[in-house]
Amino acid sequence: QDQQTKINVDDHQSLFEFIDSDHSGSISSKELLRGLAKLGIRTTNLQIQQIMNCFAGDDKLLQLDEFKVCFPLLQKERRFPALQQQNREKFLKLFQSVDTNGNGTLSRREVRKFSQQINVDYQKALKVFDEVDFDRTGTLDFNEFIFFMQGVGE
Repeated sequence: QDQQTKINVDDHQSLFEFIDSDHSGSISSKELLRGLAKLGIRTTNLQIQQIMNCFAGDDKLLQLDEFKVCFPLLQKERRFPALQQQNREKFLKLFQSVDTNGNGTLSRREVRKFSQQINVDYQKALKVFDEVDFDRTGTLDFNEFIFFMQGVGE
């Protein structure tokens, strides 16, 4: 019986198991880097660290539920241009200008105002806001804002 080597990228469970090379039930940053490379998604250590900071819990490992949120975004933005250093600095300045009360997070109200400024439909902005509010705080931190910008840019 032939082993199936082609991975269905829409099947998050089998994809997770494919990347979880030590079969521990969680994905480390090293496993993510290697697994994505095998899938043809080239990333740097810095990008992997950013992904882990955004999605992994306190254990610094990706669990299946975290991976299910993270992977569709990885597919959309294969090379993560927003995570390159020069772009991060631009995004940080933009984030700080949108964060009108200076508390380090963006509220729905701040995002609504910003979406009007950049001519993005508020309903779309709200949908993306909810998709990228990974920690479910009702606000966006800087890392979530990067994914927000990629989401509204599609």
